[in-house]
Amino acid sequence: MRAVVLFSMLSIVACGSGDSVDPGRPTDYQVPNKSYQWQPNSVADSSVSDSSSDAAVSCIVPVRTCTYSLGWWEHNPADWACDTLDLSNNGSIVLDQSQMLTLLNMPSGGNAVIILAHQIIPALLNGGLNDACIASVIQQAEQWMTQYGTATDGSFPAYVNIASTPVGGLAHSLSNALDNFNQGLSCVSHCNCN
Repeated sequence: MRAVVLFSMLSIVACGSGDSVDPGRPTDYQVPNKSYQWQPNSVADSSVSDSSSDAAVSCIVPVRTCTYSLGWWEHNPADWACDTLDLSNNGSIVLDQSQMLTLLNMPSGGNAVIILAHQIIPALLNGGLNDACIASVIQQAEQWMTQYGTATDGSFPAYVNIASTPVGGLAHSLSNALDNFNQGLSCVSHCNCN
């Protein structure tokens, strides 16, 4: 199965620089259960494949002492440790940075897939998979995306109504928990963007 993702490049304005790092903590960690390494602009086309060799996504995400919200990440792409992320748990929804930026700027229109993606991306960039406080929620969100993120024809994002389906309600709950993490309301505090 090959999922086609239609995205375009965006110009983004930066609002600041990176967050503080606690000198007593390691500065990097390997994301558990995923093979991440830095690959700047390595996805040349705008398609996503589910084959494991094509979908290998990798990078080292810094351990953060605070989190940034969706808005900060969408305006500071130069500070992203990863320019490619897997929003699923099986390599079926791998997006490059320009695709993620387009998705982050896309109005949700009540679509649970977009609403959840708006919070998974910052949570991954905030190093949430390394934080026991939120890692299981991220893993549940990735499982949800694996099951419901792509349409039957393989296109992404699928449409799942956030309000009128139990599946949409689950995505809403996961999105709220991730938003609380990204806003610094749970687990770790929010970074200041001065």
